[in-house]
Amino acid sequence: MIRRFQTYLVSFLLLALSSRAALSQDEYRNLESGRPLRISDAIPTERYALDLDLTTFRVERLSLGRYRLQYEPRVAFGLFPRTEISLRLPSFYRERSISPRGGVAGAGIGAEYQLAMERMSIPAIALSGEVFVPTGPNALGTSYSLKGLVTKTFSPARIHLNASYATFAVTSTPGGALA
Repeated sequence: MIRRFQTYLVSFLLLALSSRAALSQDEYRNLESGRPLRISDAIPTERYALDLDLTTFRVERLSLGRYRLQYEPRVAFGLFPRTEISLRLPSFYRERSISPRGGVAGAGIGAEYQLAMERMSIPAIALSGEVFVPTGPNALGTSYSLKGLVTKTFSPARIHLNASYATFAVTSTPGGALA
């Protein structure tokens, strides 16, 4: 048993050490809304490309020990050079005691335009905006967001600077705490 584990470990290490970077990949480091960090990259989807982000699951612990499972698929299409349009449909599922228990929370329609491509001396700069229209019986008002995005790649790391202005609708209980 130990010998088999050692063989697997040595095989894995040899494979890891012999691999090299794929020069054509850049999507693996893009971070979009709906992911835990909520950082955006200043590089939109390529022209005529379709980007499907179907793996954004999140489990959240709410107040009073309640939980919520949230799934937020996103589809982006490169409409023009350096321009993408996107659609996201967040859906949720909660415990039995809450009504509504699950469904589509709304639709977010967005766009991103890259003002400057990343070069050796300048970072990538982009503007992004989204309109989110909530759905369902307890829907709040429509939200808007506008982001300024800056991305610069260095050999050890990639640095992102995001600044945004957004409106968010919230409800409060009579005691003043957020629901």
